[in-house]
Amino acid sequence: MAPSGIVETVVVEQEEVAQVLVELRWCASCADERAFEMPPCEDDHGLDCLDLACVECGHAIVVGFLRADEVVVVEFAAA
Repeated sequence: MAPSGIVETVVVEQEEVAQVLVELRWCASCADERAFEMPPCEDDHGLDCLDLACVECGHAIVVGFLRADEVVVVEFAAA
């Protein structure tokens, strides 16, 4: 397992395929520290993508930003 923040180059049959960012983080599903890597980014962020997945169980950490016009305010009344 690579140390946190290390970018590893994955090589298959002597051919470079992809670079994978590996970070050690707490996994809520495994209830322990595990390696997390970046899944394929559908938004073309490349190595700047903030989404991570546990390599053991697949638990996802998804980070994104909301624009002010996307925020929905919900009010609750006390019972």
